[in-house]
Amino acid sequence: MSDTDSFIEEVSEEVRRDRLFGLFRKYAWAAILLVILIVGGAAFNEYRKITDQRNAAILGDKLYEALQADSAIRLTLLNEIEPKKIDGIALVDLIKVNTLIELGSINEAIELLKDISSNIEYNPMYRELADFKSILLSDSSLQQKYENLKSYTQPGSTLRLIAMEEVALIQIQLKDFSEAIKTLDALIQEPDINRGQATRASDLLRTLRDPVSTNSSE
Repeated sequence: MSDTDSFIEEVSEEVRRDRLFGLFRKYAWAAILLVILIVGGAAFNEYRKITDQRNAAILGDKLYEALQADSAIRLTLLNEIEPKKIDGIALVDLIKVNTLIELGSINEAIELLKDISSNIEYNPMYRELADFKSILLSDSSLQQKYENLKSYTQPGSTLRLIAMEEVALIQIQLKDFSEAIKTLDALIQEPDINRGQATRASDLLRTLRDPVSTNSSE
């Protein structure tokens, strides 16, 4: 009985091997293709990383060269740069804006900022920065600028701290000193405020509180 069981097991094992070998021959191309795809994908990713690093280095070198030049030449150099990535294009455009401002071409700078802020392909951070700068550069009334900047003072905004400082300055210009004091007090309490901004806010508060306290006592 044991010899019979052993014989059956050997036959079954042989049949399984034959089937496995037959399946391998039938689908070997799929296994080979899978290996090629895995190896090829890894190689492509590595090539893409190297290419991105090289393109970033080239862009950095060109931007450095442009930033060393005076404003007029810089603008020409910037116009000749053709970044490979969309974020690179946005960065070059923002540097163009600063250059146009230096050249006194405010209207052109504002138009370029509007183009950046409305381009949905750009990183939201660049779009917000462009919109913020366009508000500051615009010839809108102080009240309109104040209304436009308020959304950037909300928690979660990447421009919250600088927006609060700009809003405080506008409130001072509007002679709304009590609101300016509230804004500056809130700004100083922000955990991420830098030393320079904290110093400016503190200096403004000292200047504002003296005349306010004097007027209130009268």
